[in-house]
Amino acid sequence: MNKGAGFERQLVRDYKLVGPDWFCEVYVELFDAEGNKVGERRYDSYNKRTKEFNEFKSNSNEPCAS
Repeated sequence: MNKGAGFERQLVRDYKLVGPDWFCEVYVELFDAEGNKVGERRYDSYNKRTKEFNEFKSNSNEPCAS
């Protein structure tokens, strides 16, 4: 197991990102004002019921959700 997989597993446990409403590694399409796709953004987790997106960083003492 690589370090990234262990970190992600720990985040799921610590933040209780379990259940049918949680999705991991979600990509969101980005559009300009005219409706043209201009890119994508990746989030580490998404809750479809609460519409909560999270991004975690491992380069500090405490992971932080955004």
